[in-house]
Amino acid sequence: MGSSPNDVYAVGHASANDGVMWHYDGNNWNDVVLSESKGGHIPGAFDLTTVFGFNSSDIYAAGERLRTNLNPPPNFIDSSLIIHFDGTTWRKVNVYNGRLIGDIYGSSQLDIWAGGWEKTMYHYNGSSWETDSIEVSVPFGYFFQVSSISSYNSSMLNSWNKLCIIKEYILQQRCVLVLNCCQI
Repeated sequence: MGSSPNDVYAVGHASANDGVMWHYDGNNWNDVVLSESKGGHIPGAFDLTTVFGFNSSDIYAAGERLRTNLNPPPNFIDSSLIIHFDGTTWRKVNVYNGRLIGDIYGSSQLDIWAGGWEKTMYHYNGSSWETDSIEVSVPFGYFFQVSSISSYNSSMLNSWNKLCIIKEYILQQRCVLVLNCCQI
């Protein structure tokens, strides 16, 4: 994601579970300090999967918060994480504890969608993030996730392959959700 060739962000996974983000300034890729343990403002263990912004002072990144399960299995429990950059500082956004967020997209600063595993979906209306939902029938033995969110101009309507059924849902004629239902 970038607002110009001299202002580009990328996110990813770190083995230390403190999320990684890099910023390209036109010459070099630099680490962005996010984790409290390294001097940032994002607490706990986390991973980032997606980044989206409108300009250099209004950027969102999302993924998951991780914590140890006191009653395994599983060994770890994830919950939704959205962080926001205001041009100065990255801070955690308060959202209800859903699952990992796979993508985030907005048609405007007053209309942002984030979605991920097991029907996790949020909508930002310019003042607050709300939990949203979409009715999807998932066949037994399949896993559901929102794999991408984009503007209303996609060409993948109702396509599928052997492993994943991909459906698109149009949200208020502005955004398209690509939903994967994968056999597990």
